[in-house]
Amino acid sequence: MKDVIESISHGKSEQEVLDIIFRELQGIVPFDRIGVATVDEPNERIVMTSLRTEGTPEIPVGYAGKLKDSTLEPLMKEGRVRIINDLQSYMEKKPGSDSTRRIVREGMISNLTLPLLAGGRPIGVMFFSSRRKDAYKPAHADLVREIAGQMATAVENGRLMDALNKRNRELEGANAQLALTVRKLEETIQLKEELQQENIYLKDEITTQFSEIVGSSPALTASLSAARRVAITDSTVLITGETGTGKELVARAIHVLSSRRDRALIKVNCSSLPETLIESELFGHEKGAFTGAIARKPGRFELASGGTLFLDEVVDIPPTVQVKLLRALQEKEIERVGGSQPIKVDVRIIAATNRPLEPLVTAGQFREDLFYRLNVFPIHLPPLRERKEDLAPLTNHFIRKFALKMSKRITEVSPRVMDLFMAYEWPGNVREIEHLLERAVILCDGHVINDTHINFAHPRKSRYPQGFQSLGEVDQYCEEIQRNYLRQILRSTNGKIYGTAGAAKVLNLKPTTLQSRLAKLGVSARDLK
Repeated sequence: MKDVIESISHGKSEQEVLDIIFRELQGIVPFDRIGVATVDEPNERIVMTSLRTEGTPEIPVGYAGKLKDSTLEPLMKEGRVRIINDLQSYMEKKPGSDSTRRIVREGMISNLTLPLLAGGRPIGVMFFSSRRKDAYKPAHADLVREIAGQMATAVENGRLMDALNKRNRELEGANAQLALTVRKLEETIQLKEELQQENIYLKDEITTQFSEIVGSSPALTASLSAARRVAITDSTVLITGETGTGKELVARAIHVLSSRRDRALIKVNCSSLPETLIESELFGHEKGAFTGAIARKPGRFELASGGTLFLDEVVDIPPTVQVKLLRALQEKEIERVGGSQPIKVDVRIIAATNRPLEPLVTAGQFREDLFYRLNVFPIHLPPLRERKEDLAPLTNHFIRKFALKMSKRITEVSPRVMDLFMAYEWPGNVREIEHLLERAVILCDGHVINDTHINFAHPRKSRYPQGFQSLGEVDQYCEEIQRNYLRQILRSTNGKIYGTAGAAKVLNLKPTTLQSRLAKLGVSARDLK
């Protein structure tokens, strides 16, 4: 019996305890079935946690009835051993539980039941059943009573261990869920960091792309602000401005700041293509479509699919091709020259022109419906003569650029040169000053560019024309200067007169005074929005 006690005194699960008892008590206590019924305290119900028959696996029973209705309750409370050597007769006098009826049906005749007390508290009962009549004697009761306390402790510890294992499994599940949550959180943090890095990248791109467009005049700032705003969309953009104002630079900046920046920016100079080839260049052609078409060739629309197509000098597209271009914008599909199958394309269009399209639409030289398709978001780049405050930073920018390229230590231009620049009208705009300063850097051997290094491409106009015939001509000239200046200011404020960002504030005039002067000079703020 000592071996049995030692075997069950170590930490075991409830099932392991029963396995030990089943193995060790054979030959000491007769039984064909052994089982344990414990109390589910919250529900006050008897739970058959294990039921075994010799040579058969465990038979889980589960709930076996309420404690108060069970014949086991007095045994547990009184702490006494019960021996029944004729279960059938016993049940005829006192109906038993479902578990008792079950073992009777299985041929059990004798039964020994003893309470399990842990710390003086009843936790359940253990029973032995046998198919032999009169199988249990008082001596058997004395024998099992010796180990009842240890068995109760072992069963209780087993129950606690089962509960602990269950809790551990729950904790493992919770830990797994926590690990998953932590992993998702880490992924979220990583994604946030990537987005922050992308945001920094985009800010750097904005700085890099627009740093090529030098100047901070109100007119230029308004145009670049509009370009940044439309860049993040897929809207069609029409950039207008004289030759050399930087239309291609703005188009490239819009593409780089858009969601299409990872795809191609395809540029087409429509004025440089012969009318007979422009359709093939834009939409491609099939083999044999015309003389010289020895193979299929994709057009610029197909090459730009997923990206951006920049149509420079779109005003020079012939009317016959304008129809196809309109269809490409409307239907987002094209047909190659000589082909009949439509090809879907996903292209953002940025068009540019150095001539106003409205007069050409009125004259019937440019399709009105195509104009409206292109003019979704117009951006006007002001000529250099309307933003002469940008001449100084432009001059410094190009001097640094070309001096570095030619390994020269040129640092500035003379005041005389800046006077000449301010008096000049710059018909070639930024491109003209770039080429002019490149030539000047080549000619200059010192540190300062002077007027001997400057060679204007066009005849210079005097700041003040000579040969006025009357005071009236002088007045007309002065009025024209005022008109041009007021138009420049109004363009920079988008036609706004009132408020902190209005033209009146810029000019330090009362709004009513400015309106009166505009009316006198015939300048409309509405037309300059």
